[in-house]
Amino acid sequence: MPESLWQAVQMEVDKQQGQAPAQAHSATREPAASAPSDVQPDVETDRRPDLQTDVSTLERPKERRVERRPYDFYTDQVLWLKEMKLEIEKRYGKRVHANEMVQLAVDLLIEDYEQNKERSKLVLKLVADGS
Repeated sequence: MPESLWQAVQMEVDKQQGQAPAQAHSATREPAASAPSDVQPDVETDRRPDLQTDVSTLERPKERRVERRPYDFYTDQVLWLKEMKLEIEKRYGKRVHANEMVQLAVDLLIEDYEQNKERSKLVLKLVADGS
């Protein structure tokens, strides 16, 4: 189970690219103390069947449904999204969509509020500032 939203997003990206998630193995591996001393934990442990977790028992997130909503954005926000989309595509060679970026931003806003409540950026900016 990922420890943060960022790890969950990274694991999903890795899964879509057909790669083994970078942090999934370390979370499912037996503690190093129980591994034989002649085995290097980061290399050989992942290949040993007796030390692997049955992936069928791991909790998987349900598919998220998309719901269309009409929200207004500032022009500078839309321009920034377009620029970042192009920059990310050029730099990393992977196509991204502005919708994905906005969805991620909302997820990060949710995470910030759930962790910080009245000290979240949402409350500090929209409530405390009186906007």
